[in-house]
Amino acid sequence: MSKFNIWIILLIISVLINGVLIGASARTWLASPEPAAVQSDRTAGPRGACSMRTFMRALPDDRRADVRARFEAARPELRELGREAWRARQQAQDALRAEPFDPDAARAATAEARAARARLEARSEAVILEALAYMDPETRTQVIEATFTPHERSWRGRRGDRPRGDGPR
Repeated sequence: MSKFNIWIILLIISVLINGVLIGASARTWLASPEPAAVQSDRTAGPRGACSMRTFMRALPDDRRADVRARFEAARPELRELGREAWRARQQAQDALRAEPFDPDAARAATAEARAARARLEARSEAVILEALAYMDPETRTQVIEATFTPHERSWRGRRGDRPRGDGPR
């Protein structure tokens, strides 16, 4: 093999490796975020965060059926509010992608998406507050403490087996 052929082979290998690295970086950078339900299964939320899953797990067994029934009763309204929030988020994304870009339209669309999400969260919180209102103080305190105390979960990410920290890196 001549010296010239070795350099060509090394160049091709280098180009292939660079292509793989650029593709992996682009995939990570351009990937859409996962739904919140999937993310909540993978890592613990930020300190003080409350999820419906942790709230339901924190409930005593005798109260869980009651709270589940309250959410079942509110399901049609919650589902409609969820659809509104989804539509508003889609409209905000469309406004952000629009050409020519209109900052006022984008601002209004993102404000509506935020308001729709707030309406959904407010209704969900109302159901939780209704459930908490019928608990004795000791049970309510135990549920709140268990709900808002961050739990260490195993890290199943791509970057090793290191758990996420509480603060910025």
